[in-house]
Amino acid sequence: MDVEYNISYTMKQRRLLRGDLHTHTVVSDGVLKVRELAEHARGHGLDFVAVTDHNVLYEACAADSVPGITLIPGMEWTLFKGHSNFLGLQRPLCGSYIADTPQEIRERFTLARTYGALVCVNHPCAEYAAFKTPLDELDFDCMEVWNGPMNCSNLEAIALWQRLLVSGRRIAACAGSDYHYDALLLFIGGPTTCVWADSASAGDIIDAVRRGRSYMVYHPKGPAIVSMTGTSPGEPKAEVGEIIRHHEGAALEVALQGLAAGDELLVLNPNGQRSVHVMRGSGVLNLHIVIDKPGFAALMLVRNLYPSEEKLPVLLSNPVYFE
Repeated sequence: MDVEYNISYTMKQRRLLRGDLHTHTVVSDGVLKVRELAEHARGHGLDFVAVTDHNVLYEACAADSVPGITLIPGMEWTLFKGHSNFLGLQRPLCGSYIADTPQEIRERFTLARTYGALVCVNHPCAEYAAFKTPLDELDFDCMEVWNGPMNCSNLEAIALWQRLLVSGRRIAACAGSDYHYDALLLFIGGPTTCVWADSASAGDIIDAVRRGRSYMVYHPKGPAIVSMTGTSPGEPKAEVGEIIRHHEGAALEVALQGLAAGDELLVLNPNGQRSVHVMRGSGVLNLHIVIDKPGFAALMLVRNLYPSEEKLPVLLSNPVYFE
């Protein structure tokens, strides 16, 4: 029997993909099977979803593919002293999952990386599962600063992440819904991590997360960053997550869409948070933001989501670094 294969190639090209980096299935304490989860994610307008069941590795070969959705293998390493996502993990960890000391946790982080994983510290300030091991004693790739609906613990996590940036650590931030089932204010893609990836493959998506080429938004159809570029006289432009040398005249060039009247744009930098614009109407925003000093500059958009309440973040970006 003669067999013919027709092979087509698609060149890699940077594109914006939306997804959820923290979900659970019936394998641990979720309610959907993996295929159902993928179809649910596609129905919410997502391009990728990471399957991160508690102490159980989901392998990409374990489920049928769902057109239009990239399934990212992973596991949520769950301890009494904190939770961590191992995204892109290629094989189960050897030995016990139990760890009580910083040294034991470091060893597991190193092993997970050896098996191809990006190590993400999950919901570090959550009341029910705060990360109790000092972060300055650990080496990790990413921090989940936004878990589920925006609340006080997420605001604390964002502040913690900002302090790490001020200390000189370049830790990428990400978000995840921690999806188990649908409920009021709980849904897949709430929040969504949006990445500028070179392809829709799991490897390229994880690489974009690791490099901080991403921003987070409260809903898949929420406001979006069209572009965010660091500029400095005589230097090549820098995208989100990249480094540019600071000279006098350095700036952040940003373009956003899907904004509402009253939305306020803040810049996060080593000095704290600085308001740079308040929307008078809905629509798009193009802004030139001067960066006076070296450090970092990230964006946070806040909005009145609930009547008579303070504005809450609906969008948060990773920084451009100005050396």
